[in-house]
Amino acid sequence: MRKLLLLVSAIAVLSLAVNAGAQIPYVQVFYDKGASVAQKDCPGVSLDDLYVFAINYNMYIAAIQYWVSLPGCFTLTGTTLPPGGLSIGDPLDPVSGISLSYPVPGDGTAPFVTMTMHVVWNCTDCVGWEITPIVVGGFAMGFVQAISWPDLNTKLGVGMTSYVCAFPPIPTEQTTWGNVKSLYR
Repeated sequence: MRKLLLLVSAIAVLSLAVNAGAQIPYVQVFYDKGASVAQKDCPGVSLDDLYVFAINYNMYIAAIQYWVSLPGCFTLTGTTLPPGGLSIGDPLDPVSGISLSYPVPGDGTAPFVTMTMHVVWNCTDCVGWEITPIVVGGFAMGFVQAISWPDLNTKLGVGMTSYVCAFPPIPTEQTTWGNVKSLYR
């Protein structure tokens, strides 16, 4: 019995170590500076900022390359990079995308804002825009590429999808377990 408990404990510890190291680096567009709002309804015609974050890179980021596909309800009016950042290309170009470099590497050990996109919303409600994606894509076999500092190694990540007018709320009703059981008698 003792050997079985030791084996189960060892497997549990190893699975925790594998799960902790399995955080996949990704780039995603968020509606807030806290990297927590990835879906939003159309607010009408208004100016807004979208934040492109690199998450789970666990390194200092000297450069990064990706592209962003904005739906028709947005018009890009400009971009802002972190101080000293240099951009080559266009973030909305799916062929060559945008390459960004930073003289002071960004701290990819926490969510790092690679770029702020200034947009105009062109929709008054979600009619016709249901489940509209904002997709981040990459180039090397479909992966986003980041260059680490100081060793200048390439680290691949994935592009994630955010949504406009994502999903309507699912209607629910409060009840008791007894009422649910009575439905099946």
